[in-house]
Amino acid sequence: MSLWSRVGFLFIIIQVWPAGAQSQEESLRIYTEHPRLFLGTHRLKLLQKEKERRSLRWQQFELLMAGHAPMPEPGFAGALYYRIAGDQASGRAAVTWALGPGTDLRQLALVFDWCQDLLSPAQSRALAAKLAKGIEQAARVLLACLPELFRRQRQNDLLLCHFLAPCSV
Repeated sequence: MSLWSRVGFLFIIIQVWPAGAQSQEESLRIYTEHPRLFLGTHRLKLLQKEKERRSLRWQQFELLMAGHAPMPEPGFAGALYYRIAGDQASGRAAVTWALGPGTDLRQLALVFDWCQDLLSPAQSRALAAKLAKGIEQAARVLLACLPELFRRQRQNDLLLCHFLAPCSV
């Protein structure tokens, strides 16, 4: 993920985060079941059809998961395999990763959403707190870096104007 993608993601989080604290009277009701992030009903059914058809892509994924191959994104892989195949061991492994050494906010959010039915209420609260803490830390880092990012962008803009000025005549 590029620096600007991360900055954009964190900027959105910062913009949305205070909205939740605006008023205790406002309530947010969500009327859909888990999973909500990226795996809507339609997409989940398509992935389950891949499994039923025994596509090459599914066979490769299944072999990697069955062989306990080290994955670059263990939370994502375990939660995805759990959702598609219904393999609770993979889902529990994803939950263990998320509650333990996991630090990638994207993966933590996916495990929280996709494995919600495997989480006890205490685990759900702990993972929600870990996500909130990670978002707060990322927001602090972003806010600390913004002046430097804007200074560099301003320098790039001035440099571009300098080179393009002779062309506009």
